[in-house]
Amino acid sequence: MNKKILLLLLVCGCAHSVPQHFTFDSGSKGDGIAKVSYTFSSILNVPSHNYNQAHSVALAACENWGYSSAQKGATDKECLSNVDEWGNCKTQKVIVTYQCY
Repeated sequence: MNKKILLLLLVCGCAHSVPQHFTFDSGSKGDGIAKVSYTFSSILNVPSHNYNQAHSVALAACENWGYSSAQKGATDKECLSNVDEWGNCKTQKVIVTYQCY
């Protein structure tokens, strides 16, 4: 019984929240689309989203293109590496799309 509890504590203690910082990913000046993203190792890490920081990055891109504001749109995930033996993606990319106005 004690071994099971110890194992559970070790496994649960390994997963932790990791603050993520968005960077400009891609976009289109003509379409007024700015995409910001971050990547993280999904093995034992729980990303901590800071959408205020994401908005600041997107707004800077929009303003650089002559727009005055940015509105958050879709959030997507991409698997950047092969999945592990349990079908989990090892490294993921989170992409947030903003419309510039």
